[in-house]
Amino acid sequence: MRKYYKQREKLINYENEILLKNLKSYIENNIIPLYSKFDKGHQKDHIEKVWKSSLQILKDNEITDININMVYTIAMFHDIGLSHNRKDHHKYSKKILMNDLYLKEIFSKEEIEIMGDAVEDHRASNKNKARSIYGEIVSDGDRLINLREIILRIFQYEDKYIKLSKDDLFKSCYEHLSEKYGADNHVGYVKLYFNKSNSQKELDKIHKMNKEDIYKECEIVYNEMKGNM
Repeated sequence: MRKYYKQREKLINYENEILLKNLKSYIENNIIPLYSKFDKGHQKDHIEKVWKSSLQILKDNEITDININMVYTIAMFHDIGLSHNRKDHHKYSKKILMNDLYLKEIFSKEEIEIMGDAVEDHRASNKNKARSIYGEIVSDGDRLINLREIILRIFQYEDKYIKLSKDDLFKSCYEHLSEKYGADNHVGYVKLYFNKSNSQKELDKIHKMNKEDIYKECEIVYNEMKGNM
């Protein structure tokens, strides 16, 4: 039996699911703080949203045969590779997770490999299907398809690294939404594994939007962002 079944006195309740107390403490103290160095779209709040979204996917699709501690760990590590670069961050996330000495004390070698594959498979532009249900869960959990939140994250990233003008920012946003999510009748590369989700409803809405619709949403988010600066 695995350690977390032997040590029930160390288990705690989190988001109505069972998590190892020591695992949660380790990640909160050693992994989550690293996200403070990344762009505003990939801070602590992002990985917490991915975790909660992953839980919602489990509930909406009635998935019960799952290791919730693995789902949590994957959500917390999936973007940690941004500490190296953005282009290959999913590969570095896998490397960091699989080399983490503390995780090796908690999980079996097979579980570590599954989690490593899952964080590598999470990227939306990945042309290959996820290798396990854990990869499917974090992939859909990471989509967080909410149009205005997506636009805000695009603005936050562009503002930090590229410093575009307002017109170029809107243009970049529109092109990104078209390419990734399929706005304005384009065929986007984002695909969801689970149909029962709020993300699928949002994705269907984006598909129906044209360039003018997207620019209107960009204007709303842009004004709100500047008003909060």
